[in-house]
Amino acid sequence: MEETTSEQDYAKWPPRLPPARWTWVRYSGWTRLWLGLLLLGMLLVYGLAAWLTPWDAKGAPLRHGVHEQLGLAPCLFMEKTGWLCPTCGMTTSFSHVMHGQWQWAWQAHPLGTMFAVVGWVLVLGLLWAVFRGSGPYLDDVACIAAGMIGLGLIIVVWGVRLLLQ
Repeated sequence: MEETTSEQDYAKWPPRLPPARWTWVRYSGWTRLWLGLLLLGMLLVYGLAAWLTPWDAKGAPLRHGVHEQLGLAPCLFMEKTGWLCPTCGMTTSFSHVMHGQWQWAWQAHPLGTMFAVVGWVLVLGLLWAVFRGSGPYLDDVACIAAGMIGLGLIIVVWGVRLLLQ
C-alpha cells in the first residue's frame, strides 16, 4: 500500500525544536581543569593585548598590523590583494580595547571590539565555573549555532569593510 501525504503531515513541517532551557549543572574535576586552562588562555590573550602597542612611532593609532609586534608576518592576503582579510585589525582592536580606546578599537575591527567585550563576560563566567564548580549546560547545538553566528558575522562585516575600503 502506498503512503499518501496529508495536510496534517505538511502542518508538522518543519519539525520544531523544543524550547532551549538553561539548566545548571555541577562540573567534574576534569571539566573544571579544562575550563581553568581555557580561562588562563583567555587571560593570556588579554594580557598580550594590553602589552601590545596599538600606535605607530608618531603616536597615531593603528588600524591593523599590531600582531607583527609578536613576531608574526604581515597579512599575506593584504600583501597579495591589497584588500583587508576577514580578521585584519582584530588584534589591533583587542589592543585598543585593553588601552581604553573604544573609538579606535571599533575602527580597527568592529567585531574585534565586540568579541573583546563578550570575552570579558566569558572570563567572568569561567571564573565562576572554575571556583564554584557549577554553571550552565550548553548542548552541542547551542555551541555550533554560536560558532556559526560568529562566522557569519565575520563574513558580513568583512563584506561591509571591503565595500567601504
